[in-house]
Amino acid sequence: MIAFDQDLGSIERAYAKAGILSKTLFVITADHGMEVVHRFIPHSLFTDAITAAGTTAPAISYNAGAYIWLADGTKAEAVAGNITHAADPGIQSVYYLDTSTSVSHYVLAPGTNISAGLDAANQYLLGTLMNGHQPSVVAFCTSGATTSPSTTNWKADHGGASWQSQHIPLIFAGPMIRSGVVVDDPAQLEDVATTTLTAMGVRPTGMTGHVLTEALLRSSRAGRADRSQEIKTTTPIVNALIAQDTVESRG
Repeated sequence: MIAFDQDLGSIERAYAKAGILSKTLFVITADHGMEVVHRFIPHSLFTDAITAAGTTAPAISYNAGAYIWLADGTKAEAVAGNITHAADPGIQSVYYLDTSTSVSHYVLAPGTNISAGLDAANQYLLGTLMNGHQPSVVAFCTSGATTSPSTTNWKADHGGASWQSQHIPLIFAGPMIRSGVVVDDPAQLEDVATTTLTAMGVRPTGMTGHVLTEALLRSSRAGRADRSQEIKTTTPIVNALIAQDTVESRG
């Protein structure tokens, strides 16, 4: 972080010397957060669950969650159930992909004990995976747990649904940006591009993100209404993730 601050200062000085600093829009963010690791979940928990269901997994992604692509997608429910029945305290919730209807969707594995609010938050995040190549089974870890190998000796990890993994900084500075404003309302990564384009005078079209109107000196009434609706939608999700992190950290 010290090195990054020094590099940013070098960029600012160079832009000031070139006479373009006042015309430059800075956007600083990250692709994910990090959470401290206290527990490593062995890969055998997942591979055993897959074998017991009578299938294989061509690909598994391990982080603060396990994302499993099965050779036989019809075994997804069985694999999810096997993971749940293993009752590892590091597993928060398990979901399997249901393709039996016209619209594929994730279903919470039976025996998983989480609140309706947390399930809704998880489902919102799982919806971002739906691109035609989504995993058959997703297992989210509790706060502080990871499926990454213990041999990494990692102090922290990401890639799960926890608030620590989802919460990242977002800083705008420059022309058309309100100065000294701190916003606590939720935002999403897809909002960065739309807000940046709008600040630069370019109308974003065909994009799913919302314009973070509270960051701009000028914004449209329609933009403010869309942003207000986004806040209403995402605030319960954020609150559920924060509440769950608090419970799991204490437990």
